[in-house]
Amino acid sequence: MIHAVRTTMDSAGRLVIPKKLRQAAGLKTGALLEIQCRDGRIEIEPVPIELRFVRHGKFVVALPKRRPSKPFTAETVEATLEALREERAGKGSGSRRLR
Repeated sequence: MIHAVRTTMDSAGRLVIPKKLRQAAGLKTGALLEIQCRDGRIEIEPVPIELRFVRHGKFVVALPKRRPSKPFTAETVEATLEALREERAGKGSGSRRLR
């Protein structure tokens, strides 16, 4: 069991879930999460994967109903960070297209 940890939220409302908590919860990059406020607490849970069952020969196999989204590439993350840095520094026109 991992004890509670502290993190901060940035001005855009983003927060980082520490690696040990992500690992303990089995969260992977690109995981779809459900967030709700209940009784004054914020709860974050992985969205269950909807399955369909397909016969493969003698076997019935469970497959996701829809394809999982691909995780962001390092290039996409870097381009996004650079665009945000430029925008905050007043250099960007705000119309830069991201990959």
